[in-house]
Amino acid sequence: MTNSNVYSNIFLASLKNIRELRGISQKDIFPNNANHSAYSKLENGTTSLKIDHLDEILNSLDISLEELFHWTYSTDNVNKFRTIFKEIGRHPNDLEKKKDFLREFYFNDIPIKNMSKKQLSYYCTIKNHFGSIWKEVGLLTKEEIALIVSLLDKKSFYSQYDYTIALNIVQYLTDQQLDSIVSDMLPVKFIEKRTPYLLSSAFNILTNAITCYVYKLDYIKAWDYVQLAEPLVKYTTGYYSKVNLEYSKCLVKRFLERDIRYFDDAWQIINITRAIGDYQTADEMETEINNLSTRADYYLDFKHYESLPINE
Repeated sequence: MTNSNVYSNIFLASLKNIRELRGISQKDIFPNNANHSAYSKLENGTTSLKIDHLDEILNSLDISLEELFHWTYSTDNVNKFRTIFKEIGRHPNDLEKKKDFLREFYFNDIPIKNMSKKQLSYYCTIKNHFGSIWKEVGLLTKEEIALIVSLLDKKSFYSQYDYTIALNIVQYLTDQQLDSIVSDMLPVKFIEKRTPYLLSSAFNILTNAITCYVYKLDYIKAWDYVQLAEPLVKYTTGYYSKVNLEYSKCLVKRFLERDIRYFDDAWQIINITRAIGDYQTADEMETEINNLSTRADYYLDFKHYESLPINE
């Protein structure tokens, strides 16, 4: 099979996937066409796709051509990035691995507005996780963040790349930017048909947002995000995310209801976390609880929020 045929099949599969996600039948794609099998033949690859057909398809699916192409991506490349990213995370000072990783996935020579969503998702992930330790990368600037937020603003459909991008900029956003992105991207549309990785990213956007508002002592806003996150718990497979949400709920309710007993619940979570062998997380929680037990304004000492992890 030639490359053109492979790409054509991927493109047609993407059309079918989006159509099914939106609950649109094949015959409704060309509503004014008396031949109800016209679109079916296109989607099945038995007839060729023409430009005038594409315009009508995009209108029926309520999606832009740009969004369609972002949906059509190479899974192999994404999986390769995730695998190498995890390895680099364990060995961030390995110069050869870092050099190869950046050469393949860090597109700093392309203006953000000209990057594909896949390139931008890699760019934001690398900046977020390694910007503070790799001088050649550096952190995202305010100007870059503002531009990225504008690219995510008021879209009709959000892809996996969009959620990955948002996840990696959450802690750098203003309250207004954060609230705007969350209101646009959540709840996740067509949630039952989205990938586990996308749903995990959406969940972690919310848990990271909760942490941001807790650090700002805005417990009312933090609780709003807790309530948004809870329906997504069943879609996330990582234990850390679930534990983090339950722990955050205890902190938020402690200060919202001014009830010290919620710290007792937090200690139970800490003990469970330590019992299953995650000593680092348990120690971090214990330090936090001990400080908060004596100083409710403990978080005000933090001038900048630490980079928050992506947990799959």
